[in-house]
Amino acid sequence: MSPVEALTPSQASLRVGVDCFNPAYEMLVDKDAHGAVPLENSKHYAAGFDVAVVTYLAHKLGCRACILDVDHADLAEYLKRGYIDVAVSAVYNDSNDTSLSFSDAYAPIELAVVTRVDSPYAQASQVEQLSGALMAARANTDYDAAIGAIPGAVHLMPYSKRTNACVKVRDKEIDATVVDRHGFENAAELFPDLTLVPLPVGSLDKGATQWVRMAVRRDDTALLDGINSGLASLSESDAQAMWKDAKEAVGGTMLDSE
Repeated sequence: MSPVEALTPSQASLRVGVDCFNPAYEMLVDKDAHGAVPLENSKHYAAGFDVAVVTYLAHKLGCRACILDVDHADLAEYLKRGYIDVAVSAVYNDSNDTSLSFSDAYAPIELAVVTRVDSPYAQASQVEQLSGALMAARANTDYDAAIGAIPGAVHLMPYSKRTNACVKVRDKEIDATVVDRHGFENAAELFPDLTLVPLPVGSLDKGATQWVRMAVRRDDTALLDGINSGLASLSESDAQAMWKDAKEAVGGTMLDSE
């Protein structure tokens, strides 16, 4: 994927980088999928909860949302170089990068474990019962960090390139991975052979609720204020409708596309 030109102040658009390998938050979809939005740097389309949120925010800001598909590993660099104005990814939740600022929280994350329905780990009721499970996730994410805290789990090298770890579980390359429960439940039709492990709620969250936030450059204070104002106006019914639309779009997801 080649970098895009930096925005000029005269452009009435908001360039937002999302990693379209996170159904049902962000996903590549067919153009006829529910809520599909054309990508600025790809022949494909995007849909999902985050795509709906940034489209809503752009409208509130009086501009057009330009969605770019960017690998989460490149989001911070794209942001710093001005290729995008906003980055959306849970990878930034605990970032110490002082060149970035983060929006108010707009969606809670509940970490959960996914495995195959026929897996010996499918009925684990406590994290200790995952001992011996081969587990992996995307590098530099909350998901990978959570795997490292599971006692006895075999923490494999995290995926540095674009990969959906649920596909690796499905294909029996690993035994299990960590996901966001809400995102997985809304994209469950993509993975009929997978199931959420029935661990107690909060088993992987270390007692603290995690949240999805957006990142901007630290000097973009006006943009951050606008984003936070827009997020504050997002009602619970709005959010529920966005999740409903995201779930309807899942059937058009293209997990193997680049």
